[in-house]
Amino acid sequence: MKKFIIFIVIIIILGLGVFIGYKMLDKDDNSLKKIFNKETYAEYKAGDRVIFGDTDWYVMYDSNKDSDYVTLINDGIMYLYDEDIVNVLDTIYEISDLRKYLENDYLKELGEDNFVEIHGYKVRLLNKDDMDSLIKYEYDEDNDEYKILECPDYICDLNWSYATMIDTNTNKEYVDAYNNVSDIEDLNDEYLLHLKYYNVNFDTKGFKLQSLVDDVTLFVRPVINVYKNSLEE
Repeated sequence: MKKFIIFIVIIIILGLGVFIGYKMLDKDDNSLKKIFNKETYAEYKAGDRVIFGDTDWYVMYDSNKDSDYVTLINDGIMYLYDEDIVNVLDTIYEISDLRKYLENDYLKELGEDNFVEIHGYKVRLLNKDDMDSLIKYEYDEDNDEYKILECPDYICDLNWSYATMIDTNTNKEYVDAYNNVSDIEDLNDEYLLHLKYYNVNFDTKGFKLQSLVDDVTLFVRPVINVYKNSLEE
């Protein structure tokens, strides 16, 4: 009987210790508190359709319950001239009117606090990393274009005439990638690896990513990283 009472007392003491320790964590945000209060989030699969900012978007990558953000690509197309953006092909992305618009007016319209910066971007266009992860392709160096062999529907089949940003092939001269390069010839070495525009297009032979080197009308589908709790139910 005595041993049983001692056992009960020990259990009570341990329970009180855990309770008091947990309460003390409210005063100090540390890793132990995070273990007790570990938050989980909705899970999403690539291709899931969601709503953000009263607009339809598609999830680009699987996102598990431990991640508080998700990467999305817009279901619709943005017509750049509608936003008075005309200086795109004649410059590099880092200093383009398009980037200025996306990272300023566009973010503010959708609520900048909803966005997460990943690899230097809160909003961008589909890039080479996305291609390597989501698309099976073959590169045609002579025509500077990518033949798309396999591609998710939410990337290629929905709105296929839109521009992307992909690293310029290192053995291409600037003049092969841009109309006018006189304004960027004096840039530092850090700009040597800059971004080039390609267009997701379709012809009788299938989907292609064709290089854009002419002064053509550009359409884009923004890619964004947003907190999951900002998505609409």
